[in-house]
Amino acid sequence: GVPHTFECCEHSERGDRWHELTRLPQVATDSTVTHIIVTDRDVTDRKEAEASSRARQPQYEAAQLIASF
Repeated sequence: GVPHTFECCEHSERGDRWHELTRLPQVATDSTVTHIIVTDRDVTDRKEAEASSRARQPQYEAAQLIASF
């Protein structure tokens, strides 16, 4: 029963939505998987913030360089 977490993007006509899925197998005493629990968390806001931050990084570095003069 080792959990596995991954992210995927759902493309639709309303726009892209990012999801973080966690899959957790439930294991019986004889080590067989009896069922799997899956959780889904919308992480679109975080992904958009990360992309925005990456896009602004060169401007931030340029401002630091100018400030050091």
